[in-house]
Amino acid sequence: MKRTIVLAGTLGALLAASSASLACGHRRLLPAPPPGAAGPVAGLYIDNIPHSCRSGMDCSGDTECVRPQTSLARTGVCGIPPRRCRCARGPTCPCSPLGQTGRRPSRARSCSLPAPPVYDPSGFPGPWPVTPHIVSSPTHHLVVLEQNRAAGQRIGRIISAAANFSPVVVSDDLQEVTQALGRQDGLLCCDAKDVRAGVECARRAGATLLVWTRGPLTAEVEAALEDKSVDSVVAWPDFLSVPRPWELSMAVRRALNPRAVPRARDLLAWGASVFKWRPRSTEDRDRVVAEVGDWMRTLGVAPRQMDRVTEVTYELVMNAMYDAPVDAGGKPRYAFDRKRPIQLTEVEAPVVRLGSDGLLLVVEVTDPFGLLSRGHVVRGLLRGRRAGETDQGPVVDASHGGAGLGLFKVYSSSAALLTEVHHRQLTRVLSVHDLDVSPRDLRSLPCSLHLFDVPPSHDRTPTSPGHLSPEEMLV
Repeated sequence: MKRTIVLAGTLGALLAASSASLACGHRRLLPAPPPGAAGPVAGLYIDNIPHSCRSGMDCSGDTECVRPQTSLARTGVCGIPPRRCRCARGPTCPCSPLGQTGRRPSRARSCSLPAPPVYDPSGFPGPWPVTPHIVSSPTHHLVVLEQNRAAGQRIGRIISAAANFSPVVVSDDLQEVTQALGRQDGLLCCDAKDVRAGVECARRAGATLLVWTRGPLTAEVEAALEDKSVDSVVAWPDFLSVPRPWELSMAVRRALNPRAVPRARDLLAWGASVFKWRPRSTEDRDRVVAEVGDWMRTLGVAPRQMDRVTEVTYELVMNAMYDAPVDAGGKPRYAFDRKRPIQLTEVEAPVVRLGSDGLLLVVEVTDPFGLLSRGHVVRGLLRGRRAGETDQGPVVDASHGGAGLGLFKVYSSSAALLTEVHHRQLTRVLSVHDLDVSPRDLRSLPCSLHLFDVPPSHDRTPTSPGHLSPEEMLV
């Protein structure tokens, strides 16, 4: 028993001696980490110092080695006085004598490093760190043309938040609106009844135009959509004080950045569920539509709403599988016989997504051809509107095999319809449904329309899918 005690004491002494020779003093180098995850606040806790002579966090929040040549190393991190500690690393360490002797030290030497800081808000040295790459300076000229001052101010706050807190001018005076737009980086938001004046004003100022509507699309709005004067027409339901904030923010962000196009998951609340399919045959198409109905039944969607969404899914999948595929000469391969069983290759197969957060439900269908034109969408909506109002005019368009009314059926059954086209690379169509709106009420409510033509890109980014493999392109 005595030998054991003596041996233990000897080992304890050896360990204490070795610790004293290697550690930075007799106390612990660092205090215990604070509870919770590490945050962006600098100067409160420094980590990983003993082995690499690096500060885990400097005044800018980066994990860079503190060099003796800088004022930060001489004064300590965020002004905290340095202390002695062990370092055995190369010339990037503050304690390295490479610059003095010309050779790397063979053993560890002492160096100056910041002491473990003690949080004292009243005595925090210097200003708090600023990260310039996070805070963007407002460079956009945002203008809201609206007679209702209260609604215009709410809309202004929404679009300002979507544009890096850029200032917004709310007015019902066209002269003031024109003066506020400037000559570049302007965005004008107005009602559909003011679309003619808005188009002229935006063209003179070189600005982008965003329109909201409280009713169906008018002929002037359809003309502005077709000639690309307007990309987004946001619906303003009667039971809301302003257009849907998420949709208004999405339209503003995309108007200021043509490559910022959202996907199904981006339109839903965090934590929403999204399912994906890749149908390659006619049997796969029917299976996908049936599974979409099953998932909505599990979600608790009303039967009439479920029928409406399954019809939309069927139409979008049919367009992606029969109308989109073309041969080497650009001619449709299956559009003229939509009842014919087909088998698509891996590259030709579309991607179908169904997502919901309990309030919104999104159906997204993507094909790898990118041949859907803006004019085809607008003319299809016009034919559908004419078919519902009068018997005059060319309603049926059989140039692609069907009656040409499929997109109008999708549009009239949705709360919002979004198309994203990368020319000859990708077409993505999103149909958004508000689960709190009954099918009967939907008939009298306006529907949003967003037509996004993404500019071509020659880099290998997710927004340039034509340069990626089919698996990467359709993820």
